[in-house]
Formats: sequence, C-alpha cells, structure tokens
Amino acid sequence: MTLYSIVFIAILANVLLWGSMWLAERYEAKHGFIPGRKSIDEEGNGFLYLHDWSTASWGDYIGFTLIDIGAVATLTMFWDTPMLATVAVGGIIIASAFYFYSICDSHRPDSSFPSVGKVSLSGKFHLLYYVVQASLGLWAIGALFAFDLSLEVFLITLLGGTVYLIAFLNDFRLRRFSR
Repeated sequence: MTLYSIVFIAILANVLLWGSMWLAERYEAKHGFIPGRKSIDEEGNGFLYLHDWSTASWGDYIGFTLIDIGAVATLTMFWDTPMLATVAVGGIIIASAFYFYSICDSHRPDSSFPSVGKVSLSGKFHLLYYVVQASLGLWAIGALFAFDLSLEVFLITLLGGTVYLIAFLNDFRLRRFSR
C-alpha cells in the first residue's frame, strides 16, 4: 500500500467519523434535544459545541489525521493481532475514563454531554470516535518506539501528537473541561 493510499484512508475515516458527530450535533440542535450554542466568553463560559473545542476541531482534524496516517502505515507493515487487541482494550479503557469524567458534576455541559449523566446522540458517536482514536493513538505511540519506521511516517505521527497536545493544552488554558 502506498503512502498516498494510507493518507487517503486515514483522512476519509477521520472525516467520516467526525462528520457523523457533527451531523448528529446539528440534528439535535435543530430539534431542540440540546441547548442552542451560546457565545463563549473569555472565561470559556457558554454551552460548547464541537467547533468550540480546540481538541474536537483542529486537534481531531489535523492532529488525529496525522496520527492516523502513522497508525495505518504501521498497521499495514506490522500487523500484530495480540498488540491490536491490547490497544483496543486500552482505547476502551481511555474512552471509559472520558465517559465517566464527562457525565460527572464538574464537567462543563456541551453538545456531547449536555447535562450531568446525559449522553446525546452526538456524544454516542463521540464515544465511538474516542475508542477508535485512542486505540489508534496507542498503536501509534507503540509504533514510534517498537518499529523501524521510515522518517516520513515517524515525523508525521510525531507532528500529529504534537498538534493534538497543543489543542488539548489550549482547551485546558481556556478552561473548557470544567465548570
């Protein structure tokens, strides 16, 4: 499989998964299942939609797409079923931690988790996306250290992780994660 094919597959899969979250969010907003988007002030107050999060917008689109390119490239070169099972379980554990944090009292309501204990349709897609991306992210981290990667794949994967980390830190700085 060529690197161009891998790039296309990674971008397509990421856009389809993220697009399903976005479409579900639009549907729920239009039909009143979630509150309307309020403007976000400097303290990060307001009801958050996907595009209000650095991690859910450019972190996912740019960072995770680059990470996915590295993960898909290494999966095509180094298929390892026991390792895949391990990272899948790791992805489920990470997504479960995200779920339990997101339904607690201190989490800021957003389009995925609009109130304490409630998960929207967009949130259900987001949890699926989270499992997939956490699993691929774990695979990519392992691949950075375990495999003899080409320089291009190594740098693409590392850049993706860096972009996502910057997005995460930006959301943290803007106090997006808690009330």
